[in-house]
Parts: sequence; structure tokens; C-alpha cells
Amino acid sequence: MTFFYKQYFISLAIGSGAALVSLLCIFFVSKEGWEKTNNALINVGVTSFVTTLFFLNTSQIFQHSENLKVSQDLYANYTTLNNQLRSSLSSGVIGNFCVLFPSLILSNSGVDVQPGFYSR
Repeated sequence: MTFFYKQYFISLAIGSGAALVSLLCIFFVSKEGWEKTNNALINVGVTSFVTTLFFLNTSQIFQHSENLKVSQDLYANYTTLNNQLRSSLSSGVIGNFCVLFPSLILSNSGVDVQPGFYSR
């Protein structure tokens, strides 16, 4: 789950940083004019603009939000399964069956208690 969070926030951080650099370059180019501006500043501006487009679209291309949702659902399901397993091991009841203490379930039902698995 942390992999998808990390990739999502890295792409947002790099995309936002590149957008800021691109905006600064556009500001300085517009202030001095296209012909008077150093070519390195123009190249940095164009490169940061392309980087912004790439990293901000990466989250849509790889569907980070859907991956995060699926990953959160899987984590919740595995946590629930782990809790159910621990509860079953500590109480002796697995699903609808009582393994360790069948008399606890069947004592009031009027069924003759025999060793083995008993359904509720």
C-alpha cells in the first residue's frame, strides 16, 4: 500500500516543483522579452514544462487514485482476516464450527454432544 502512496506523492511533488520552475521561467522571459532572454533560461522553462506535463499526467495514466483505493480495500480485508483468525484461535470457534468447546454452542440446543466438529 505504501508503494502506491509513495509513487503518487512523488509524482505530485515533482510535477508541482517543475510547474513552479516553469512559471518562474515564463515570468523572466516575459519580463525581458523572448529575444533578450538567455537560451539556457528558455531551455529550462521548456524542459520543466514538459516535466510538469509528464509527472502530473502520470497519476492519471497509471490510475494512482484507483490503485490507492484497491490497496486500501485489500489492506482492510487482510486486517479483518487477521483479526478473525486471532479471534478464532483464542476462542476455539472457526466460522460456524466450534472446534475446542462444542458443548458451549450445543449445550442449550438439546443435541447430544459428540467429539469432533459441530455446526452452529
